[in-house]
Amino acid sequence: MDFEDLKVHIPQSLSDEMIEYAENVALLHSRYLFVTRRGKRQHCYCTHCNGMFETQGLNVGKQAHCEKCNSLCYVKSAARGRNKMVDEVYFVYYAKSVIDPKAIVATGIYAVRDYRFSYRNVKTHFELVAMYLFIPREGSYMWRRIAYQSMAEGFVYVGEWTPCATTYSMGVLMKKAREFVSHESIKQAVQDTPFAWSGWDQYDYRRDSDMVAFFGLYARYPCVEYLVKLGFDNIVGGKLAGERNYKTINWQGKTLFDVLRITKKELNEIKRKNITLDFELLKILQMSLKDRSNFSLEEAMAFCKDFNYSIGTLEKLNKYAHLRRISNYLKNQKHKNHFVTVSGALTTWRDYLNDCEIMQMDLSDESVVFPRNLYQAHQNTIKQVKIKADEKLNQQIRDRLKSLNRYCFEFGGLMIRPVESTEELIAEGKTLHHCVGTYGNRYAEGKTDILVIRRIEEPDKPYFTVEITDGHVRQVHGAKNCNPTEDVQAFMAEFTKQKLKPKEREGKVA
Repeated sequence: MDFEDLKVHIPQSLSDEMIEYAENVALLHSRYLFVTRRGKRQHCYCTHCNGMFETQGLNVGKQAHCEKCNSLCYVKSAARGRNKMVDEVYFVYYAKSVIDPKAIVATGIYAVRDYRFSYRNVKTHFELVAMYLFIPREGSYMWRRIAYQSMAEGFVYVGEWTPCATTYSMGVLMKKAREFVSHESIKQAVQDTPFAWSGWDQYDYRRDSDMVAFFGLYARYPCVEYLVKLGFDNIVGGKLAGERNYKTINWQGKTLFDVLRITKKELNEIKRKNITLDFELLKILQMSLKDRSNFSLEEAMAFCKDFNYSIGTLEKLNKYAHLRRISNYLKNQKHKNHFVTVSGALTTWRDYLNDCEIMQMDLSDESVVFPRNLYQAHQNTIKQVKIKADEKLNQQIRDRLKSLNRYCFEFGGLMIRPVESTEELIAEGKTLHHCVGTYGNRYAEGKTDILVIRRIEEPDKPYFTVEITDGHVRQVHGAKNCNPTEDVQAFMAEFTKQKLKPKEREGKVA
């Protein structure tokens, strides 16, 4: 919907009711008694009624009633402390659509009072910054613009109107402004419209403070009414908060059973026992119906607790067995093996089956899917997967050795050559107590070159390790990352001169 089509639904000026709401609710905190002294006498100016009077002595920072209008105000010093004194609020006010009797609208208003330059006769500056239209069974529309008080120049900056893909609260953009919503305006706006039946007055709106997301959802999905009125407003709240719902809710459903996809018996039991229905419990109930585990409500709740709400993992494993068998198998593994919790056994089983897929094991074989000793079976697959992964890296290293052999060199009783396998890398790091053992992937992929220095008479005993990147020596380390000894320094100088410098000279000539 374009901007002009939206505007015709919404009053473009502030009504007397909106101004009164701003004055007596949203900006109620912005009433002050500014005090000054003339000799021993204290005089007050009230920002609410613009009245002045003499007092017996009010305490700055406390609250007191104006003697003229009886408003409860905050006492402020007129002489100091106003250099940052700007009060900002953002409030949402609802109304009926001007042209569609079934639709409702909402306007987001930014209001600001600036006391920095003068505290007398301070006016409230209003800016319309958000416009919403809610049409039943069609959806919602939102346009917004940015507005804020310039702290340097003292004027309100207002941006251009832009359309929004989704309906959301402008409060997230009004970081310095206090947020309000007129619930009385909602009551008046929804009267004699389909939104009167939405259940808005029963909805826990703490997570949706100005209700625009709620009405946006109801405009698109009328089933929101069923959920809220039957006490499932946490489901609605979860949807609005973007919680993962595991595709549990059929938002297009015509009846509550269609929406929740559970049986009448289960629904009645949930209501009778006043159970809080969340997406995880609902998903387990739906899965147990589908795979014929047929959990009772108590079993489903216990299952959720045992498996720590690991819905994503359970969905993956459900293709191998129904939920009841999964529960029985993993509880048995917990009792006789190394698992402290059932959810720990579940995680291990998931990792074990992932390993089986990597190893291309026959997952149609029940003895593979349900090993008698899950812990031991997983330890075995870990080793096999590692061997398979190491073999791949070793093949990459073998393929590199043809070009890396150019680094082979002997001098002064020492020799240098490229690392030949991941096992050698790991052994090098373990013997010399440094981290080269973790360089396997980088080395195999050609991102760096790893060489080993040996004494010629001890060719298999780790001595020093060298890393070369882009033809330059990056590091040379021995045991516990020690720096090169004198013999290694002399060796590396000659190695660089004969094996690396010629390459640099060739590059310069070219």
